[in-house]
Amino acid sequence: MANVLRDWKWSGNNVQTAIVDGEHLSAESALILAAPPRLEQLSLREAQIAQGNTVGANVTPEAHSQLVPIGLLQDFTVGQTKPQQEIFEIGSRLRYFVDGRMRASFQVSRIMYFGPSLMRLLYAYVPASKISRFAQQLNAGTLDNDALAGLDQFPEIEDFDAPGYGNNAGFGIDQNALVQNSIDNNRDFWINLLSLVFNQPTGLVVILKGANNRAYGSFYMESVKVENHGFNVSSGAVIISETLSGQFKRVIPIRVQQFSLTGG
Repeated sequence: MANVLRDWKWSGNNVQTAIVDGEHLSAESALILAAPPRLEQLSLREAQIAQGNTVGANVTPEAHSQLVPIGLLQDFTVGQTKPQQEIFEIGSRLRYFVDGRMRASFQVSRIMYFGPSLMRLLYAYVPASKISRFAQQLNAGTLDNDALAGLDQFPEIEDFDAPGYGNNAGFGIDQNALVQNSIDNNRDFWINLLSLVFNQPTGLVVILKGANNRAYGSFYMESVKVENHGFNVSSGAVIISETLSGQFKRVIPIRVQQFSLTGG
């Protein structure tokens, strides 16, 4: 970039001369991962957060097993809004501005396949002890301590309040006591937004890299809540897709250290 206006040479240089061809960001080098509701829950030992300041917190390799990548995503949108209230005064045409409350929202769409559905993946952090009748455990790691991490208050989910059924221990009967659920006839398909599971928050992590695999930036979306869910079936389409949207509390910039999603 030109240091000062006099260095600007429109006929021979780009405006930002430091930009290198091929260093753009793309969907190929972006990753969305499901996470616990709050950054401090990710790993009580490893998520090092300065007192009173979460900006720049380190997410270390030890905490990566608690993150679950979400594949087959087609669109992912994050938005932040801070409304401004205008204040006028008698005797002037000028105005003042007062910051309103920040609101953050997201929207995601995903192709369905024979595997965990979108809402199941979004709640990958839920302790297996709470949902063993409805799904398998997805995250490779475990939170340090349910009580310390605030997960001991996660409600016990009954059959009548099931979020869906999945690849589990192979037991449980539906509400009409007609269909015996087994490992063969359901595959972690969560569809019941009325379930108490979805009264609880969850979290998301977004990791961005450049085309040359250089880290660009990452952020943590805390206290994600689902507001809308749907899926679309069309006679002319060969795939079925899910859509999901909602709100979340805030964005926290983070630094993600080198990791392997396979645990190697």
